[in-house]
Amino acid sequence: HQPSVVRVGWSAAQTPQDLGEVAGSYGFGGTGRASTEGRFLPYGEAFGENDVIGCGVDLGTSAATVSFWKNGRDLGVAHQLPPPWRGVPLLPHIFLRNAAVTGCFGPKDAPSWALGAPP
Repeated sequence: HQPSVVRVGWSAAQTPQDLGEVAGSYGFGGTGRASTEGRFLPYGEAFGENDVIGCGVDLGTSAATVSFWKNGRDLGVAHQLPPPWRGVPLLPHIFLRNAAVTGCFGPKDAPSWALGAPP
């Protein structure tokens, strides 16, 4: 039996499906690690069942960044996009192995904190 793996984040359309394991792919895993290009570095804290993870990309600054939230608490910047990836469209990406999640990709079912209200 393989262990469960849950990673959420963003990837460029042309990247393989292994979130955080290649260039142009920026993830945050349930083990509390941020990943890109196969590097898994400590970030935030572990998450699991019943946690709500938010993913954001800030393209409005010169240092385009990827950040995450756990249950409404900002975990800070996990990744800074290198210049070659700053103009490339990023898509939401969920990587799962032996796990299931419920996704929210818009305001309809989002928790209030995801829409700017305090948690």
